[in-house]
Amino acid sequence: GIYVCAKCGYELFSSRAKYEHSSPWPAFTETIHEDSVSKYKERPGALKVSCGKCGNGLGHEFLNDGPKRGQSRF
Repeated sequence: GIYVCAKCGYELFSSRAKYEHSSPWPAFTETIHEDSVSKYKERPGALKVSCGKCGNGLGHEFLNDGPKRGQSRF
C-alpha cells in the first residue's frame, strides 16, 4: 500500500519500505518521491520531517537507525 499525508493526500511512503521496529509507530527506510518530505536538523541524529507538499508535521528521520548499517528510519 501507499502511505499518504493525512492533510493533503500526497504520497509519502510505500509499504515495501516499511519494516518492524521497536517503536510503536510505523517505520520506513525511504520515501516514495524525492520531494515526499521536507526536513531540517532538530538535534544530532534526528531530522524533523514534514510533508513535502503541504508542510504537515510527520515526525522524524533518525539517522543511522534503520534495519541496515547506514540506513535512516522515518
